[in-house]
Amino acid sequence: MDPCIAELASHSVEGWHPGGGVQQYIETAEITVLSSPARDIGGIQDQGAILVNGTHELTGNPSSSRLGAQLAVVQPAGLSQHVVASAPSPYDEATLWILDSESPTIWSHTLELGAPSVGASLAVLNPGAGTVLLGAPETSGGEGEVVIVDVMTGEASRLAHGAGGLGESVAAGDLNGDGINEILGGAPYRDGPGAILVWDGANVGPGMEPDVTVAGSTEAASLGGLGLVVADLDGDGTGDLCAGAMTAHGDVVVVYPGESKLDLASSARVQGPDGAWFGNVLASPGDIDGNGSSELIISAHALTTYGGAFWVAGPIEGVVEPEVPLHGRDIGGVFGRSLGVASDQFVWIAEQAGDAEAGENSGVIWVLSTDLW
Repeated sequence: MDPCIAELASHSVEGWHPGGGVQQYIETAEITVLSSPARDIGGIQDQGAILVNGTHELTGNPSSSRLGAQLAVVQPAGLSQHVVASAPSPYDEATLWILDSESPTIWSHTLELGAPSVGASLAVLNPGAGTVLLGAPETSGGEGEVVIVDVMTGEASRLAHGAGGLGESVAAGDLNGDGINEILGGAPYRDGPGAILVWDGANVGPGMEPDVTVAGSTEAASLGGLGLVVADLDGDGTGDLCAGAMTAHGDVVVVYPGESKLDLASSARVQGPDGAWFGNVLASPGDIDGNGSSELIISAHALTTYGGAFWVAGPIEGVVEPEVPLHGRDIGGVFGRSLGVASDQFVWIAEQAGDAEAGENSGVIWVLSTDLW
């Protein structure tokens, strides 16, 4: 029997609202934040809520719905860590909530960008500068946007507006070794099989065309619509573009090596089991085993009736099949729909309640020490 998450987790964090589920989690030395973006407030669906340090609850509202859809941590120079929580409203404005881990004080920025779903995806661009990327994949005409936001001032800059659901996923990382993060935006419906657009971080501004477009294919469809992360999977010291994709032979994670000119033509892949939604979410805790290349955590929430997740160690070359997965408990729920990096020492994986238990069960976040690997 594959290892069950309950047997390996260092600790767990129970959801606090029956039926609301849990989706995102942040755990640092100063603050913990748990989100439930599907929570209903005052009879209004999907207003969302976050729980800070297990005691303070912040709830969404009609102009700030699905609060906690995404969470991230930045630490602007000279300041304490700040947690960023997106609230991608279906209306033409969105709210970005900021939590100072030292106080903790909470404030928000209203982003009046004339586009819905801003913050459906979120990634840290420059943690020391306090800038993040927000994706807005559901603007008019099937187009989407990628927006850069300064979390301290609320200043927002539209980087790109494009077709194909641009902004369904966003990521940032140094692909060319110059010490500056590139910007990645997923457009899973572009030209059929999807694409990932890449902007060189050293020369980027509003309205600029991408420097590289990584196009999907029959062997990597829905590219940009599933997991997207930058991690050094080949051990050469620069980041690699890692993306979930679909094929006729099962889901895969495609790894495009970053090079000096962002030449992403060649790729390796991690072949997942068929029908498992393998690669729907990706995260990387960095190089845990000390061999010079990073590790990946890969979701597979449709793996068996329990759900699952895989841990894959670099370096990755050619075609790699993941090893034994973690699976959820036999409660009829969904394990692995969301996951991430809680801190330098821990990763987390969410487990949602099954339909029969949703009225009583609020879900649970399982936290695992990276020492396990």
